Amino acid sequence: KNLDIVLFNDAVQHLAKISRIISVTNTHALLVGIGGNGRNTLTQIAAYMQSIEIFTVEIGKNFSRLEWLDCLKNLFKRVGLDKQRVAFKFSDWQIKDDSYIEDINNILNSGEVPNLFNFDEKEEITAEIKEMYKRLDVDAYDKFVILCKENLRIVLCMSPAGEGLRKYIR
Repeated sequence: KNLDIVLFNDAVQHLAKISRIISVTNTHALLVGIGGNGRNTLTQIAAYMQSIEIFTVEIGKNFSRLEWLDCLKNLFKRVGLDKQRVAFKFSDWQIKDDSYIEDINNILNSGEVPNLFNFDEKEEITAEIKEMYKRLDVDAYDKFVILCKENLRIVLCMSPAGEGLRKYIR
């Protein structure tokens, strides 16, 4: 889609930084700014520049933990099995439960969410990885996690206003 936009010098500098961050494997960004200052737009432009897809979670009024986990499963399958380079853009207003931040923290630290996939789902993933890679030096599920780390970038957009940012960065 077309985007009519005028970029001033600071925005161009931020765009270059975001683009550089998401172009590198296993890197993530924390964008802090008051709403309406261009964090989302600059992230979309940077992702377009790097041929990286944007993934966001559509959180409605009745959005549940199970729906959140399903979104994460779909995301991990895209980056781990389909090998798509994806930037997961998540804003502070999307946090309906503190467990969302815990899950993102786990992804940042270990590359996965513990117990996200049940045994049968792990077996399916393992079989697909073994089919893709005939010779593996590591466990098939570990290879899946490595692929997820390589292809996933997390871009957190947070506002400095209020207590939210202070609460979540502790």
